[in-house]
Amino acid sequence: MHASHYRLKAIYLGQIQAIDGLTASADKHSQAIDTQSASTLTTSIWWLAAIAIATMGMIGGALFYFLRRVLDPIADTAGVMERMAAGDLEAGIRTQHSDDEIGKMTAAIEVFRASARAQIEAERKQRDVVEALSTSLDELAQGNLAYRLQTRMAPEYDQLRTTFNQTVERLNDLMRRVMASASSVSTGAGEIRAASDDLSLRNEQQAASLEETA
Repeated sequence: MHASHYRLKAIYLGQIQAIDGLTASADKHSQAIDTQSASTLTTSIWWLAAIAIATMGMIGGALFYFLRRVLDPIADTAGVMERMAAGDLEAGIRTQHSDDEIGKMTAAIEVFRASARAQIEAERKQRDVVEALSTSLDELAQGNLAYRLQTRMAPEYDQLRTTFNQTVERLNDLMRRVMASASSVSTGAGEIRAASDDLSLRNEQQAASLEETA
């Protein structure tokens, strides 16, 4: 019994040592696992933070690009169109246009600008022509047949000036011929009146002579 007890005690002590070693090994392995888990968690957190920062940066960059390349040009284009509609044809002049839809819009605005300028210039030329012809007709109404349009008009209207001057010149010649004819008629009428007076006087003299003879 004593021998068996000693043997069992030795076996028990060996088992206790083995269990203590296993426990220590398990604790050490658990600590290693905890350390590795903490390192992995920290690394994962850093990676997630980096991914979040990169994602936010990409979103911010996309928003900036969208604002810079889309919304801001659209707002600028709308502002230019409003100023042009208000009469400011010098607003937002561009000579270069991008290849996107915004570039097509700015190119169309330049076409509208050129058309508006051409219309304003045509209206100004027409107004000058109307004023010049009105002044000329007033002079003619007052009997000034010597008046001529001296200021050259726009090329597309200068033929009116030439035609007006030629018409006034012809009218002036016609009036001179009429006046000459009137003068001739007046002279002839005077001669006829004088001859009529002389004939009347002779008739009176002949009547008196006949009465005296009778």
